[in-house]
Amino acid sequence: MADPTAPEPKPQPATPPPASMNMTQAEMEGGKVMAILCYLINPIVPIVCLATKNNAFSLYHAKQALVLAICVISVMVISIPLMCIGIGFITYPLAGLASLVFGIMGLVNAAQGKVKALPLIGGWGEKWFASIKKA
Repeated sequence: MADPTAPEPKPQPATPPPASMNMTQAEMEGGKVMAILCYLINPIVPIVCLATKNNAFSLYHAKQALVLAICVISVMVISIPLMCIGIGFITYPLAGLASLVFGIMGLVNAAQGKVKALPLIGGWGEKWFASIKKA
């Protein structure tokens, strides 16, 4: 039986916070425009942000937007041959809808100055592009 006087353990976060979480408010404000553009002009602006590496906030959202683009393009390419058996007619529009929903979520996070990963796929951004850090 458990000891009733023992303190309750604190819940651990599901995923560790990204390394880019320790950025200043000024850096967030300075990178907000580029972070928003990452979702609006995807994948061109995220590639520019990854190449310049001058702002941690825009770099974080560039990683998120690029993962979104890679995932959506992959699902759409896979959906084309699946149209022969009828499944692609469902997965192709769902990929477009997911792209729209996740893009809006990322856009809202960038506009509000939040460093928040996209659902389902956002964790991959820090894994796939872990070696890319602010210069």
